[in-house]
Order: sequence, then C-alpha cells, then structure tokens
Amino acid sequence: MYGLMLHARWSSYSASLFDDVSRWDRVWIARNPYVRFLSSYLDWDSRNAALLKARNTSVGFERFTSMYEKSLTEGGVPFSGWVYLPSHVRPVTQVCKADQFGVDVVLRLEQMDLWYDTVMHHYGLDRFQARLWAEHGFDFYVPGVSKSTGLADKLAAVLGEDSWSGTATSTGGRENDAHERDSAGKIAQYYTPAIARKVFELQRSDFEAFGYPVWDGNDARSFRAI
Repeated sequence: MYGLMLHARWSSYSASLFDDVSRWDRVWIARNPYVRFLSSYLDWDSRNAALLKARNTSVGFERFTSMYEKSLTEGGVPFSGWVYLPSHVRPVTQVCKADQFGVDVVLRLEQMDLWYDTVMHHYGLDRFQARLWAEHGFDFYVPGVSKSTGLADKLAAVLGEDSWSGTATSTGGRENDAHERDSAGKIAQYYTPAIARKVFELQRSDFEAFGYPVWDGNDARSFRAI
C-alpha cells in the first residue's frame, strides 16, 4: 500500500506533501487483521531465530501478543534487545496515518480474485504486468475466476469470511528465508478465543476502517462475526 511507502518519508512531512497526496486516490489494500498479526509474529520469530537459540528460549504467540500490548505503554521496552519492526505489528491505519489522509477505497486481499483485473486496468498497471510478462515471463498474479465462475463460488470471500485463496509470490531466497509463511492456514494452531479477543482490541482501528468481522477464535476455516 502506498501509505507504507509514505510512512518512510514521514520525517520530511510538509503541508505541500499532504496536499499532493490528498489529490490522489487513497487506495488501501487490506488484510484480515487476525492473519496479519499472526504473520507479524511468525516474521518476528524468524528474524530472531538466532537470538532465541543463543538464549535457549522461545516466545510463543500468546507471549508475543502480551509483549506488544505492554510495548504500547512502555515505549517498546518489552522488545528491547530483539529485532523488532513496529510497523509490521502496529495497525496499518496507524502506520499509514489514516486519521490524517483518510480511507477512500478499501480492497481486501481475501477478495483479490474479484477486484484485481479491474483495479490493475483502471490505474494502468496492467501495462506494467504485460511488460513484466514480456521481459521475464512472469505474472504477478492470475485471478482464479472466469466467465463461468458463479457468485456462490466466491461468496465467502465477498463476505470476508474466508481466507485468501491465492498462491503467494515468493520474495525470499533460500526456502528458510522466504517471507511467506501461510499465516491464514495456521490460525487454528495459534489462536484461542482469549487471544482472538485481545488481538481484536489491539488492532481495532483496522477492523473498523476495513470492515472485517470479529472472530470468536474457534473456527479454523472462517472468521465468524459475533
């Protein structure tokens, strides 16, 4: 999302930058906050693998969640001495200053099959993808829909009750260094109802801005509104 790139330039923020950004479409590509938060933990655990081994310890998902909660009032102290990227864990709406720049269009990652072609064409990005294929024989993403696809086939995704069905594009080098960790497929291994409630409160601004339903933490295959 553009907002993440903007965050890197925030130290040079000025009124003219705000005016410039305000003239553009503010398109947010959102991810289910439960999945994103688990992904942030798995990423943190991988980045700190050597430290965890050297200290002969482990940090489970529940403890990581509590560490993040405490860091909000303790200035990041719980993560002192660890490799920690706050922007990976904090709500996207906070990192990208949604309160200042607003949210015009929300595209859910879980619904990517439905909006991808239309959005790419609208912003001229299909030309970039065509060049990518012509020069490298590589497609960034191929939607899994056709003229014969019925609404019922994608209804769970439309309602935000299903996880992303796509195949991640590998961005890593060696297999153990790859960033993709199939977080959506692992939620049953890590979440409990108590952790799900806590993560909702910690990521509440993303739930509210992006319209994802609250999950009870009990069903590994869908995110139930309760």
